[in-house]
Order: sequence, then structure tokens, then C-alpha cells
Amino acid sequence: MKKLLLFLLSGVFTLILSAQEHSGLAAVGELSDGLISVEKDGKWAFIDQEGALVIDYRDDLVTGEKAPEFKEGRCLIQQTKEGIPYYGYIDTSGEIVIEPIYLNATAFKDGYAIVLKMEEQVRGTNQYLNKEIIDRNFDEVLINTQGDELKYLTAHKGVLLDAKKYKQPEMVSKIVSSGLVAFKDESGKWKVAKL
Repeated sequence: MKKLLLFLLSGVFTLILSAQEHSGLAAVGELSDGLISVEKDGKWAFIDQEGALVIDYRDDLVTGEKAPEFKEGRCLIQQTKEGIPYYGYIDTSGEIVIEPIYLNATAFKDGYAIVLKMEEQVRGTNQYLNKEIIDRNFDEVLINTQGDELKYLTAHKGVLLDAKKYKQPEMVSKIVSSGLVAFKDESGKWKVAKL
């Protein structure tokens, strides 16, 4: 009976160790918000500090100069629609908590992020082409981790939503401290305001 019990325990221990081992990885990120990003076959996943898979491999995590990471419980995702990338956020369980509707977005810092929001308004219809005439406004907006839009910051002009000619607008506004945000006004001058 002792041999059987030892055999079963060693099997369980082996299963636990092998379940926490990940091989064939192309990249491994840093620990952030208790999770570590790992890349395999062009997709990214997140493991916890013990190596257990927390968020399965997916292809919508934003990578840039470094591996995807969580900041304040949120990680940037990107979904492409009609050739244009849109950004949103997932939480530490992998659920989308802020829909990918923004043309650019920053990581969260001190409970806030800055996103580039597009608003469309139909002005009328072109009677000859039978198409809607649409006005589009592009504004950098301060949001919280729930996705609530708190403050409009900087307006963008000249954004072209044509997949062949699209160039992602650069963010101008920035969170400069735990209580302040800096942004440019209509004249192009910097303003600093409380969050």
C-alpha cells in the first residue's frame, strides 16, 4: 500500500511540475502585476509566478519595443477592422474590459490612460452619390480603468481612415505625475491640469 501511495504521489508531483513548464518559447517578458508574458508561435500568453497558464495564447496583445505587460490590471490589445488598428484593454483574467475602439492608446499610469477617440456625426446625404456625409472628430481623451472618459485633452486633425494611406496618429498628451496631465491646446501650447 505504501508503494502504491508513493507511486501516486510522485505521479501527481510530476504532473504539477510538467504543467508549469513551458518550452519552445520565442520570448519571455518581465513580471508585471503578478503576470509574465510568454510568446510562442507568434502568439502571446500570460503565466503567473509559479508558471501556471493564466491567459491562453492570443494574437491581439500589443507588442512594441517590449513584451506585452499589465499595468494596473489592464493590458493593451489591438484588433484590426478594415485595415485600421483599434486599441482596447483586457483585465488579468483575459476578458475585454475596454472595447478596442480607439485609434491609439497608452498603458495605464496612476489609474489613468490616454486614448485617441474617434467620433462620427452624419451631416447629411450626398444626393448624387447616395452616400452619407460624415464628420469625424479625433480627440485624445483621459480614461480610467473602467473606460470612463473623464477629460478631453488634445484634438487631432488630418487623420485619414484609409487602410492604404493610414498612419497611426501619435499621442501628444501625457500623464506627468500622479495628479497631473499635460496636453496641447488649440494654439499648440502646452497646458497642465489636475486629473
